[in-house]
Amino acid sequence: MLTLAIALFGALPAVAQEISCYAVADEGGDDGEGHDQFAEDLLTRIDPDDDDPATNETSIGTGTGTFSVEAAAFQPGSGVLFAVDGGRLGTLNLQTGIFSARPSSIGSGSGADGTIDFDDVDGLTFDPDTGTLYGSQRVRTEDPDVLLVIDPDTGAHVPDAFGAGDDYLPITPLPDETKIDDLAIDADGTLYAIANQGGHGDHLVTIDRETGALTDVGPTGHDDIEGLTFAPGGRLLGINGKEGEIGESLWDIDTGSGAASNPRALDNGADYEAIACIAAAPPPPPPPPPPPEVGSITIVKDAVPDSGVVFAFTGDLGKWALDEDGGSSVPSSRTFANLEPGTYEVKETTVEGWELTKIACTDPDDGTDVDVGEATATIDLDAGEDVVCTFTNSRLAVLGQKPPLPATGVPGLGILSLFGGGLITAGFGMRSMAERIPNAPRGSRPGLLGAAAAYRVTGMPTPAAGRAGDRWLVGGVTAIWDVARVVALERGPPRLRSP
Repeated sequence: MLTLAIALFGALPAVAQEISCYAVADEGGDDGEGHDQFAEDLLTRIDPDDDDPATNETSIGTGTGTFSVEAAAFQPGSGVLFAVDGGRLGTLNLQTGIFSARPSSIGSGSGADGTIDFDDVDGLTFDPDTGTLYGSQRVRTEDPDVLLVIDPDTGAHVPDAFGAGDDYLPITPLPDETKIDDLAIDADGTLYAIANQGGHGDHLVTIDRETGALTDVGPTGHDDIEGLTFAPGGRLLGINGKEGEIGESLWDIDTGSGAASNPRALDNGADYEAIACIAAAPPPPPPPPPPPEVGSITIVKDAVPDSGVVFAFTGDLGKWALDEDGGSSVPSSRTFANLEPGTYEVKETTVEGWELTKIACTDPDDGTDVDVGEATATIDLDAGEDVVCTFTNSRLAVLGQKPPLPATGVPGLGILSLFGGGLITAGFGMRSMAERIPNAPRGSRPGLLGAAAAYRVTGMPTPAAGRAGDRWLVGGVTAIWDVARVVALERGPPRLRSP
């Protein structure tokens, strides 16, 4: 399918790629004003697709701490910007612009032209395939400049880089093109360079890395192009120091003809010496939206007296259970965390022999409603709230059980068992004191009050506090009996509740 598309429509267009270029100027500061030839080098970041000098360049810091940087190159894969300050290799910090030297100087090497000090490296480039770092040394005599290899880790030149005893490779000059200003290796391995004579008559050339022979590509048409680099995508760019009316500029250079075109004026520095480009980092993804502010609901079980009975709950939080005394694997409370704001209904399921007497909720904005009769809490949970609801149950007496009576007894209450019937004397009329509890379990023997049943008696004086195990609830006095015998005394509500 791709072949057919190319056949019908031609080659597919390249995807646009954001590129950032970094340049080093011999003089910098003050956005091009008041340059000082004795000032530190300046690192700037350039947008190669912006031709407005007011916006296309940003200074990185106020100086590199160096005075002789004339070449720079990005290391493939690492994104580290290397530069040479005279005879010292180092790196330039892309946030501060500061130069950090490698531990060793580049040193000196031996070869066909004798011993040469590598103290004025004007060209620098990495082989994108092998990662080898090449440099070109400006030789101040009439001898040709030389090519060398530098260890990016130590900063020293690599001995015998071009054969035994050959630490460098002489670059064979062409007529009127004796000096090399910078280097750049294409993706196909071709080593390009800018050759000139004292900064004039610039030509784009290629260098044979085996023999050092130059091949002329063609004149650039402009002087003093001192920096050369391939940008991502194969675009060859050059930067010049000073050139008459045009001034410092960034150029596109044709690898087929050598011609330089499309100048973009630069003015943050003066006398630009080095240029290196890298694919711009994509903008960071937008931060994720903040998580919704959530809250929590805690349901607590309280039973009077303490009991191992399990109480079940249903509602918007699901089905679950609580055990007030925590003596089993069922907890006595449960917290539902990370709940989004909303209304949550929680309902307790009826347990035989127990009565729900209270639902108490702590809600910061008092938005929660409770209905004891329906055994339901309707919780209004707002953002960031923590609501706690306690469900309190009281145990009802069951006929046939004989819990302990209060230690102090009940003043004014006498209980007799006589002939299978029950007699209650408390100084009150029986009918005013007792009322049958319709749903209470029945006994097996008839008694004075008729068929065996459970009755609630009110109007008794409030007894003193009982001992452990006593079942006194809230106020007033309630007695429950089965006519033949009293089976329980409970402190109940202060008045008789309708059964």
